[in-house]
Amino acid sequence: MHWIFAFQDTNRQLTNPPKLQINNQKGYVLDDLTNSGCVQIENCSCIYNNKTYPPGSNYTTKCSSCLCTAGYWKCQDLPCPNVCSVEGGSHITTFDKTQYIFHGRCTYVLAKPCHNESFLVTAEMKRCGISETATCLSWVSLLVDEASYEFKIRFDNSDFPHITYDKDAMDKANVTVCWASSFYMIVYTNLGFYLEVQLTPIMQLYIIIEPAYKAKMCGN
Repeated sequence: MHWIFAFQDTNRQLTNPPKLQINNQKGYVLDDLTNSGCVQIENCSCIYNNKTYPPGSNYTTKCSSCLCTAGYWKCQDLPCPNVCSVEGGSHITTFDKTQYIFHGRCTYVLAKPCHNESFLVTAEMKRCGISETATCLSWVSLLVDEASYEFKIRFDNSDFPHITYDKDAMDKANVTVCWASSFYMIVYTNLGFYLEVQLTPIMQLYIIIEPAYKAKMCGN
């Protein structure tokens, strides 16, 4: 069994500042974004997604809030959910966006808090197809409340995946299953995380966890 989780660093460059031509007059620049002639630096516009915004404009993304100031976007990071994923059968991306490729059959621990056993997410990958390196995600297991309750999703190329769990027990554990479509399911918990599972054409897994777990997950 391998341990392969970490936590995401949200620091990043969101956008490049506009290119402005410096004018001889002190404190002024030539605004070639809006063709406004010479303007004071604090009145410079900003560019975001190929659109021009006046100074004082702001925008918010899922993980940041940005303000246009003197031709630059000044951005502040916001608490952001983190994602661990298993895609394409063998491609694993951890919470800190580190990527791994694993081949062959093995069981992996994907998510577990350091200081308690409130939940544990594991998955098995095994060889599939003709080639030696072709690997598929075969099942995902969610254990909650110190492994008192288990929810298991198994894909075996049947018309519909096999899901093993005691509904009454999972109700007591506050785990809810929502079918977004016939091949995509979401497993909600009240523990600050949820699972998204794609079932066909190949099984893929996404673990979305709240920012409150930063530095509290095993593997940090």
